[in-house]
Amino acid sequence: ESKRFDPILYQAIGLLYEYAGRHSGVTHQMISPTRPFFEKPDLDDVIASGWLEEMTPPSEGSKQVVWKEALVVLTQKQTEDPCLWISREVMEGGGDPELETIHKIFIRRLHSCDYVNFYGDHRVSLRVKRKDSDIILRCQSAYAAREWVNELDAAKDRSKKTSILSHDHHSPSWRERRKSEEKRVEKEIKQKGRKEKDIENLKAVEDSRRRQQSELEEQKKAAAEKRRIEIEQKRKIAQEEQKRMDAEKKQKFLSEEQRKQDLIANAKKQRGKSNKSEGKGKSKDGEHQRRRSSLSAASKYKKTKQQQQNQHQPEGNNYSESKLPSPKTKEQHDDHKSVDTKYTEMVNEATNVGEDFLTAVKRHILSQWALQPPFMQSLRPIEELLCSVHTAYPPACGVSSHPYFTNWKAIASEELTNIQGTSLEEEKVKKAVRKLRFFLHPDKLPRDLNEEQHFVCKLLWDVTNDAWDEYKRSQEESSLIS
Repeated sequence: ESKRFDPILYQAIGLLYEYAGRHSGVTHQMISPTRPFFEKPDLDDVIASGWLEEMTPPSEGSKQVVWKEALVVLTQKQTEDPCLWISREVMEGGGDPELETIHKIFIRRLHSCDYVNFYGDHRVSLRVKRKDSDIILRCQSAYAAREWVNELDAAKDRSKKTSILSHDHHSPSWRERRKSEEKRVEKEIKQKGRKEKDIENLKAVEDSRRRQQSELEEQKKAAAEKRRIEIEQKRKIAQEEQKRMDAEKKQKFLSEEQRKQDLIANAKKQRGKSNKSEGKGKSKDGEHQRRRSSLSAASKYKKTKQQQQNQHQPEGNNYSESKLPSPKTKEQHDDHKSVDTKYTEMVNEATNVGEDFLTAVKRHILSQWALQPPFMQSLRPIEELLCSVHTAYPPACGVSSHPYFTNWKAIASEELTNIQGTSLEEEKVKKAVRKLRFFLHPDKLPRDLNEEQHFVCKLLWDVTNDAWDEYKRSQEESSLIS
């Protein structure tokens, strides 16, 4: 469709509407084809105009809807709100028809404007604020109806932007309104400029704050890095000092051990010379001592047998025979001698000038903690070893210390005896041995122990196990004798 309409096509459309009206009960009036539905005249105050049909509600007792021709004009004067005028032609006194205004609608009161295609009727529905019913306009052109809707929406947008006061006889003149509008616009411009300056000032303050914060963070990072480097240097210096002190301790310990071994070697040489001269006398004394020991053992055996016979027990012979030392007891005695000989040989083995550190540590632990003075021929009792084992832990013997050995809680002698403190209790001794084994077990030791610390733990483990076996053997022998 276009703005120009063909009169013949226009008449055909009108005839179709008249035919439909006769069969549907709705009367249709044909607008003259010379009157346009929508046009934009070249006038100052008129935006759009056109001839449309307005729907009038049916009268009482009638259901027919009547459509009447009306002139619709959209105007807007300078600095005023757009206004929609709807007028009809009225014949008075048989003269020329005159226009009578039916509706005067300010666009600011227009709530909505919609286009509706109702079975070929192209309608424009106007909803006005504070009005009960809508105003319905129609035309035979969809293009004209859509143009009216678009133009009314545009006028509504303009009315919202301008925000001009309502037009009545009490409102000020357009010059005063124009001055007030100019003042308002100037005030808004000043406020906008002030806001822009405030925003720029805020941005500058925020930028300076961020810059100061970034500089402060950089200073903190530099200080932290410097502190870390200082701590690392101090740690390295402390490690080097600790290594130096450990080396000095080892050297001092080795020199002291070497001096002791030299003294022992000199004493052995002098003893050997004196023993050569006294060898014959000692051999005779030794033979005499062995005879005395055998005679005392035989006398003890006879006394024991005589006591058993005096008790008149039927199984006395068998019981006395059970008290004699069995082959197993003799083997255990030989094992006991081998254990003592092993540690004695460890202490008395010859040393060279270039003796290694581990051998010196082993000799020091055995002589100072494990073997019983003054002859160093047997292990100390298990209770003495348990109560003094903390003295053999590093840093003793020149071995470097470790925090793990400080966790050991020393065992007091009262923890191994009965309430009166007169004899040992086997369960308490067994519990203390189990505690020491758990502490020295290879699976429980820290992984950062060095070779020397591992060597000390293994030596303490072996000595404690041998002492515990000797204690159990002595307990068995005492039970057999009793």
